Amino acid sequence: MFIALEGLDGSGKSTITRFLSQNYGFQQLSKRTSFFKEQIHSTRYNSRSPHNLHIAFLMAFGETSNRIQLMLDQPYPLIVSRWLASELHSYQLHIQQLKQQCIDIDYKNLPVIYPDLVFYIKPSYDVRISRLNDSRAHEGMDYYDALTLQPDAEKTFYNIMNKIYSNFYIIDGDNSVHDCCQEISSIVSMHK
Repeated sequence: MFIALEGLDGSGKSTITRFLSQNYGFQQLSKRTSFFKEQIHSTRYNSRSPHNLHIAFLMAFGETSNRIQLMLDQPYPLIVSRWLASELHSYQLHIQQLKQQCIDIDYKNLPVIYPDLVFYIKPSYDVRISRLNDSRAHEGMDYYDALTLQPDAEKTFYNIMNKIYSNFYIIDGDNSVHDCCQEISSIVSMHK
């Protein structure tokens, strides 16, 4: 079973993913950073034109889907803390940074593995900002980071979720990590 946790920066999805893999027997895809960001920062795509960003977006999912397919042979649920919605949001922010239009992508029919279950980790705005401030107290905020802090980013992200996934569970990200994991684990058990 393939499970994706989606959410904005500061939602807690990475922490929840780690906790599930350490305490609930989930396999964690061994990359915490954005697959898409990894591609665009690689030497292959050093020119951040809209065309190259588009290629990087598609490449990120092609390569990762191949790894996921191999891991799905294991008997344990496989969990990833960013997938289509989170990466698409990153793509849109980078395009916005370039003041360009997104290239049309048919997100319902990408040649990628779609999750069996999707969880949208949704904390309140204040909790998300607090987490980001705590985790980045010693780092500078660039334009890209600042965009994820906008109050309307939540609405944009929710629209992306609805565009890509026909069904997903919303998890209250203001709850403790333990409570979020309990809720996710019980839903996963119902679907086994």
